[in-house]
Amino acid sequence: MLGAALILVGLGCAIALYVGAQARTVGIAVSRGLGVALVQMLAMTALEYAVVAGLGLGVGALAGLRISQIMLAFLDVTQEGVKLVPPFVLNTGWGKVGIAFGLIAVAFVAGIVAAAFYFLRLQVSRILRLTR
Repeated sequence: MLGAALILVGLGCAIALYVGAQARTVGIAVSRGLGVALVQMLAMTALEYAVVAGLGLGVGALAGLRISQIMLAFLDVTQEGVKLVPPFVLNTGWGKVGIAFGLIAVAFVAGIVAAAFYFLRLQVSRILRLTR
């Protein structure tokens, strides 16, 4: 079940990167027409999405830890309200979290590669002629 969820998250990340590159076709064409190199376009796209993904993963992990500490604090008492002995200990599977982050990084690289192929196929002069 976890594997299927990670695959869907990875596909979503890669597809969002590719569709985001397609949505900026005119901006990319103008930049390329002004002399911005393909490597620079890829670096700008990768940096933008890396910052968003990094912030999302970091904030998500911290929020998940804090929320689990708050919500699971109610589990350390019995039905009568007596503290459990031994106390409840929150345990995070950091190995699985690391695997998930790694798969998201792989999907990120796949999306950047797909965007690179899209940028290579881009016919700058045709797009600039068709754009107002």
